Amino acid sequence: MVSAQNAKQKKADRLFNDLAYIEAVEVFKELIEKDYNTTYNNQKLGDSYMKLRSPENAVFYYADALKFSLINILRCRRYALCRFGWLQYE
Repeated sequence: MVSAQNAKQKKADRLFNDLAYIEAVEVFKELIEKDYNTTYNNQKLGDSYMKLRSPENAVFYYADALKFSLINILRCRRYALCRFGWLQYE
C-alpha cells in the first residue's frame, strides 16, 4: 500500500515539475484523501492552484498546510498572497 502511494507521489511531483498543473491537482487531491504526506501535498496543491492563477482555491490548501506543520515563513507568505489578493507571486 505504501509503495503504491509513493509511486503516486512521484507521479504528482513529476506532473508538477513538468508544468502539468491541472493533472497534478487531481493526483495531489487523491493523496490527501488517502491521508498520505498531507502537509507536503497540501502545499503542492496550493502551489499548483497559484500557478493556475486560482488563489481562491489555493488559499484552502495553504491553510491546511499551515495547520499541520510548524509555521513556515514561505507558507505564510503564500497564504497571505492568495488570501488577501496580492498576486505578485514569483
